[in-house]
Amino acid sequence: MTNTAEILDANGEATEETATNDFEPQQVAEWLLANPAFFTENPELLRQLELGSNHGTSISLQARQLTALRDRIAELELERQETLDVLHNNEAVTQRLHKLLVNLAECNTERQLFQELERAMTQDFSVDFYAWHSAGSLGDQIPTELHELRQQPNTLMGRLNKPVVLSCFGQHIEEVASACVLSLHYKKQFLGLLALGSKDEMRFTDRPGTGLLERFGAVLGGILGSKYPQE
Repeated sequence: MTNTAEILDANGEATEETATNDFEPQQVAEWLLANPAFFTENPELLRQLELGSNHGTSISLQARQLTALRDRIAELELERQETLDVLHNNEAVTQRLHKLLVNLAECNTERQLFQELERAMTQDFSVDFYAWHSAGSLGDQIPTELHELRQQPNTLMGRLNKPVVLSCFGQHIEEVASACVLSLHYKKQFLGLLALGSKDEMRFTDRPGTGLLERFGAVLGGILGSKYPQE
C-alpha cells in the first residue's frame, strides 16, 4: 500500500515523498480480530472478497465460511458417533466383565478360577495372549516396571518395551503389539500379575474404556485374595 506524505528536507522545506507501508498477514489478521465489527459495517466486502478453493477456482468468503461450517458440523457428528460407539462398547464390556466376576466368585477351587479366567479372556474377550504370574513365580530378574507393580496396584498399558513383554509373554515377544499388565493386590499383599496381549497395537491403549480393566483388576484381586489367601 502506498501513500504520499510530506516530510521536511535538510533545509527545512516541505517535500513530498512516496512512503511505502507493508503490512504483514499476521498484522492484518490481528487487526481484524481486534475489530470484529469491520465486516458487519462493510458487508459489501464479503461479496467482493474471493478465496482460492482446493479445485483451483475462486469462491466468495461467505461461501468459504459456509463450507467450513458444514465441514465442522460433519466433524462434530463423527465425534458424536464415535463417543456413542465407545459408550455402547463400554456397556457391553462392563456386562461381560460383571458376568465373569460372578463366575469367578462361584468357582470352588483356585485352579478352577484361573481356568475360567483364561477361558473368558481368550474366548469371550478375544485376547490373543494370556499369562498369569503369581507372586511366588516372579524372580528378582525382572524389569523395573514390573518391580514397581509389585509395590502397589497399578497398570501397564500400551506398546510395552521388549524386556517387559519378554518377562510377561516369553516367546511371543515379537507378536505382542500392545498389552495390559494388571497388578493384583489384596490388603496390601501382592498376589501376582495378569498379562493380556494383542497383535493389534491399538487394542490396549490409554483410550476411553481401558479404565474398566483397572477396576476389573482391583475386584479380581479382592476375589482371589479373600477366597484363596496367599501364604
